[in-house]
Amino acid sequence: MPQFDFTTYSSQIFWLFICFSVLYYFMASVILPRIKNITSQRKSIIGSDLASADSINESTSEIQARIEELTFRSNLKYKTTLEESAKKAAAKRDLLLADFKEKSEKLIKDATDEIEKTIKNSKEASQGAASKLTEVIQNKIFN
Repeated sequence: MPQFDFTTYSSQIFWLFICFSVLYYFMASVILPRIKNITSQRKSIIGSDLASADSINESTSEIQARIEELTFRSNLKYKTTLEESAKKAAAKRDLLLADFKEKSEKLIKDATDEIEKTIKNSKEASQGAASKLTEVIQNKIFN
C-alpha cells in the first residue's frame, strides 16, 4: 500500500507544509482582512442604526407626550365649551319659556275677556229679544 510507504512521507510533508503555508498566507492576508472589514462596517452600520433608532424613539416619546397633553387640553376645552353652551341654552330656554308664559297668559286673559264680553252681549241680546218678543206677544194679545 502506497500510503504506508515511508519513503514518500518526506515529500508529502514538504508539500503539506508548502500548501498549508500558502493557504495560511492567503487566508491571513486576503480573506481575513476582508471579513474583518465587513464585520467592522456592519458593526458601524448597526451602531449608527441603533443610535438613530434611539433618537427616533426619544422623538416619538416626546411626540406622544405632546399628543397626550394636546388631547387632554382639547378634551378640557371641549367640556368647558359644552358646559358653557349648555348653560347659555338653558338660560335662553328659560327666557323663551318665561316669554311664552307671559304671551300665553295674555292670550288666555284676552280670550277670557272676549268670552265674558260675548256672554254679556249674548245675555243682553237675549234679554232684549225676550223683551221684544213679550212686547210683540202683548200687542197681539191685547190688540
